[in-house]
Amino acid sequence: MRTTLLSALLGGLVGGGLVLIFATSTSTPATDPVTDQQTERPHTPGSGAAGSSGGRGPGMMGGERGAHRAAMQQMLVTSEREFIEKMIPHHQEAIDTAREVLARGGTTPEVRTLMEGIIEAQSREIVSMRQWHETWFGTPYRDTGEYTPMMRELAGLSGAELDHAFLEDMIPHHMGAIMMARSIQPHIEHGELAELTEAIVEIQSAEIVLMRELLNTM
Repeated sequence: MRTTLLSALLGGLVGGGLVLIFATSTSTPATDPVTDQQTERPHTPGSGAAGSSGGRGPGMMGGERGAHRAAMQQMLVTSEREFIEKMIPHHQEAIDTAREVLARGGTTPEVRTLMEGIIEAQSREIVSMRQWHETWFGTPYRDTGEYTPMMRELAGLSGAELDHAFLEDMIPHHMGAIMMARSIQPHIEHGELAELTEAIVEIQSAEIVLMRELLNTM
């Protein structure tokens, strides 16, 4: 099943033309996307973060990096239930943000394809995780409201500026998902979840490389 899942996800990337960009990148080192310091977002003058009234956290600028690192540490999980209950809202934040950016940004085909792929893949994964939660734990998944948003408020941005902010924020957002997937792997009891975590690590690592490349071209 792992091959089937990864093939489906990678097929979406190939179909959208993202693998071409990934393969032709010459400026991105082949390093771990979570531990590599280069994954930290560059400072963008004039792009200070707004508040979180729209349901998202502030962007990581200057002194906020400490708080961001603390939020990343909260991605460490040790049980399947904890993983699902944290990953669902994490995925939902990525989906909601990508939809918002598609509505007002998405100024290049590559950025639009990336966002469409995030929406499709992570929506499908949420459906699976909800089903597993009910089957494995005997109760439907319910949002506890405890998730701390990682994306900044984007309401005041549009066009290329919005795309840039999205890419800056989505890199550490993907890093958080990879960190969570790796942290649960020693504790996994179900093969389906093992396959999902492997797919998250592979696909989102590739997307981090792509997003770095896209930022370099803006």
